[in-house]
Amino acid sequence: GGGGGPAGEKDQIDSELLRKYIFAGHVGEYMEVMEEDDEEGYKTMFAKYLEADVTAENMEETWEAVYEKIRAAPAQVITKKTKDQKRKSKKASKLSAPQRQDRVAQKIASHLAKLDQ
Repeated sequence: GGGGGPAGEKDQIDSELLRKYIFAGHVGEYMEVMEEDDEEGYKTMFAKYLEADVTAENMEETWEAVYEKIRAAPAQVITKKTKDQKRKSKKASKLSAPQRQDRVAQKIASHLAKLDQ
């Protein structure tokens, strides 16, 4: 088959690409682009990264440290959620038939009052 290069070349490219993604190289590249193009958007999108002093330059070292900690203690640790997390908005409960009828009557009365003015 005509691949154009040595048989091991494709494997080498794939392993380099996989390493880039495993260590969030693509995120680092996006951080650099955002920092140049949209400073405010960069600060908003990567606020947590910036708080933790994670930059495009030290992204790989940061992920290496994270993976080391995971290897040291691979058991899943359940953390207690904090109260300040945003809650999903609850949908208003349905009105009963008499409540709906009363609401319609109020709307009609309000409309008629506006017409009388």
